[in-house]
Amino acid sequence: MFGRKNEEKTSQKSSATSANKSSSTSSNKPTSNNPKSACVIVNGTIIEGDFYSKNDTRLDGIIKGNVKCDARLIMGVKSEIEGTVKSKNANITGKLTGDLDVEDLLSLGNTARVSGNVKSGKIEIFEGASLNGDVVIG
Repeated sequence: MFGRKNEEKTSQKSSATSANKSSSTSSNKPTSNNPKSACVIVNGTIIEGDFYSKNDTRLDGIIKGNVKCDARLIMGVKSEIEGTVKSKNANITGKLTGDLDVEDLLSLGNTARVSGNVKSGKIEIFEGASLNGDVVIG
């Protein structure tokens, strides 16, 4: 008779403790420390000023300023950048007006429009892409 109340209290405490543990270990942590996280700038977004990202970045909007990306920069078809770009890798299908410095692989898709000097470790250019500027590879 007296043992049941103690068992019920212990059971309730254990359930509450489990709930607290599960909520504190859930994925409510900031993604900036997650090496697999990515930054997405959606269509309709305009950034005026310099932009920096440590992680992969997907751009479908517009940036009027310099861009530095320590990982891969992916520019969608409707994206635009007016400024210099420096990244480890870049996959461009949008419009870039400014110099481009890519440490490893630069890929210009068939809708890419680049006006500026390009420096890259490796480059691939798909039919239909436009590149107006000096190119240094290697």
